[in-house]
Amino acid sequence: ANLQVRISARMSILAISLAASVLVIGVAQGMLMNKIFKPPQGSPSDFLATSRAHDGPLVVCVGDSLTHGNLGGAWVRTMQEQFKGQLHIVNAGFNGDTSWNLLQKLDDEALKLKP
Repeated sequence: ANLQVRISARMSILAISLAASVLVIGVAQGMLMNKIFKPPQGSPSDFLATSRAHDGPLVVCVGDSLTHGNLGGAWVRTMQEQFKGQLHIVNAGFNGDTSWNLLQKLDDEALKLKP
């Protein structure tokens, strides 16, 4: 009976450890997915929500994760800071986009802004 209690206690500890590990992995995965799919700073929807008629040159940057900039370097954000007040720069990049994806959304996202 004593052996059975110890085995039961160890199984409970193992189950709790496994549940905690799954929880930690789930939270980490959720945070990563939020970062990957979060719209970039200065996205087309941001521009449309904050700018009525743009008064000056508008550049729309389209591309994949390199343009999106949430996972590594953010060259579009650097351009936005460098040319603030001179150019409106919109980031229409999206992680994982291919040339085909870009062609499919070009009219809806980039050209709709009339760059």
